[in-house]
Amino acid sequence: MAMRVETNPLEMAYAVLRSSDLAAYVAQIIGPLAVRLANSTIYNLPPPTQGLASLMILGIFERLGITEGEGFAHVHGLVAAPLHRPGIRGRCPGIGPRGALL
Repeated sequence: MAMRVETNPLEMAYAVLRSSDLAAYVAQIIGPLAVRLANSTIYNLPPPTQGLASLMILGIFERLGITEGEGFAHVHGLVAAPLHRPGIRGRCPGIGPRGALL
C-alpha cells in the first residue's frame, strides 16, 4: 500500500505566499469610492488599489464630451486622460511619496 504524502501546491511552486499567510488573512469590509457620470455611477476600491486613479481617468474622459466610439477623438481621449489627472501620490492614505502602495 502506497503512503499518501500531502504537499502544499504553493510551496511546490516556490511561491512567496505560504499556506500560513492565507490562513492568517482576515478580510476587511470597506466602502467603495465612486464617481458619478452623466448616466451612471462607477465604483472602485480605495488605495492601495488603482481604483482612485481609474475613477479619475473615467471622470476626465467623460468631461471631454466624446460621443463617437472607436474614432480618433475616442482613442486620443483614452490615451490622454491619464496624463491630465492631478497628482495624488503622497497625498492619499495608502499611497507613498513615490507612488508605492503602503
